[in-house]
Amino acid sequence: LFTSGTTGNPKPLLFSEKNKYLRSYKQSITYNLGKKERILLPYSLDHSVGIRLMFLSLINHSTIVLINNFKPDLWYLQCLYHEVTFSMLISSHLKKIVNEKIKINKLKSMKNIVSVSTLLDKQTKKKLTGQSFKFHEMYGASEISTVASIRHTNKNKFKGSVGKVLDFVDLRILKNNKIYKNDNIEGEIICKTPLLFGGYYRDKKITKKSYFKGYFKTGDIGYLNKNYLYFLGRLKNIIKVSGLIVYPEDIEKILLKSKFIKECLVRGIHDDDQGESIIAYVIGNKDKEFEIFEHCLKYLENFQVPKKFIFKNSFPKTSLGKINR
Repeated sequence: LFTSGTTGNPKPLLFSEKNKYLRSYKQSITYNLGKKERILLPYSLDHSVGIRLMFLSLINHSTIVLINNFKPDLWYLQCLYHEVTFSMLISSHLKKIVNEKIKINKLKSMKNIVSVSTLLDKQTKKKLTGQSFKFHEMYGASEISTVASIRHTNKNKFKGSVGKVLDFVDLRILKNNKIYKNDNIEGEIICKTPLLFGGYYRDKKITKKSYFKGYFKTGDIGYLNKNYLYFLGRLKNIIKVSGLIVYPEDIEKILLKSKFIKECLVRGIHDDDQGESIIAYVIGNKDKEFEIFEHCLKYLENFQVPKKFIFKNSFPKTSLGKINR
């Protein structure tokens, strides 16, 4: 399978049949799946989630419902007609379901909905929480599969977390070539897991660089607290303004709270005085740039406020619906 992974460029990943089986087997245990499940598969089998869902059905001897491609209304109708009990969707598709006002409260047969890929925004999470089904969000990557999972509820004590580290995963934090665990120390998320991929195909050099003392380096920044993982951003996306570390994801979350912005992307560009300065690319109301700037001043630290706003009509997207940085 191809993925950008931690390398920044599309790279082919090696998976054995045993590895694909183990990934689905562990998720079957995590979400307590059995023979009576009706699993909806809205992705093709050259998609990692499609493969995972097919194996989930096979190993449980359960029913699988196949549809040609994902569309919110088609997904909803198939869930109703076939009394689907389990659905795993990439986050951008779940967001479409919520934005198109699909009547998810009518899904009486649904037991579990799981979000994968990019983390969901708070508004989408809120609308999916408190329904008759259990709503989960998982953290992982193509190279390592799922390493943390959380069920969102209205009384969740670990809000902001991307999940509790799964019991078969050894997850740590790497900072200044030292390894930490459960110390609230921010650094790169690293892990050991039996679900690890077989390496980058025909690229031993990059495969070797992706490890530190046997731990796979995810390229993500975060910290651990009481065995719950908190995600801060991508290592390669970090911006340094006058020596201060800025996570673009933090600024993007604030920007998306503005009613004048639909989508956004924050990047750092070279600055002779500060090292880097922050630029925000936004899809939204250009006539409200001053109001957007005031919104940033209200909720961000001064060094986090974008120096410039560039308005665009659209962003290039990946196959998973992510903005292609």
